[in-house]
Amino acid sequence: MPPYGLFTVRGGLAEQPTDYYLRPTNLAIWDQLYYTYSCYQDRLEHELYWDYLLDLFEAFSRRSKQAHLTLAHMSTLTHNYFNHAGYADKPFASFLRRLFTGGHHLNSVIMVYSDHALRFGDPANTTSSVHEQRLPFFYLYVPDSLTLNGLNAGLSSQR
Repeated sequence: MPPYGLFTVRGGLAEQPTDYYLRPTNLAIWDQLYYTYSCYQDRLEHELYWDYLLDLFEAFSRRSKQAHLTLAHMSTLTHNYFNHAGYADKPFASFLRRLFTGGHHLNSVIMVYSDHALRFGDPANTTSSVHEQRLPFFYLYVPDSLTLNGLNAGLSSQR
């Protein structure tokens, strides 16, 4: 959601802050979305971004395991339509499967989070929504190679 997304509120940043900045792409897609279902042509908007992320992982992997930080903040699908989250289940599972099958999880910290629940309308007044507004979802995957035990084991094997 380019008008509301992380680092893009109020028109975006004055200068491109990174080597790979998707704001121009986000704006082009945003203008062509079938808004109610967050679809771009025949695909979920999120699928385009997940494919892009996988392409980045592949590119960095080919560059001698180039270290990188990738932050993807996606909100169109559920921002105004909480029940649309289910549309992302299979495509997101496919993305994770491809991420792990490609071995990208071996040296990557993966965070999946929500920033808030619905804040307006009847659903915002439910007990669940009140809790989610204060305690958003957060999942963190840290591979063994990046844990203290994994780092210690790596150091021990180098001695």
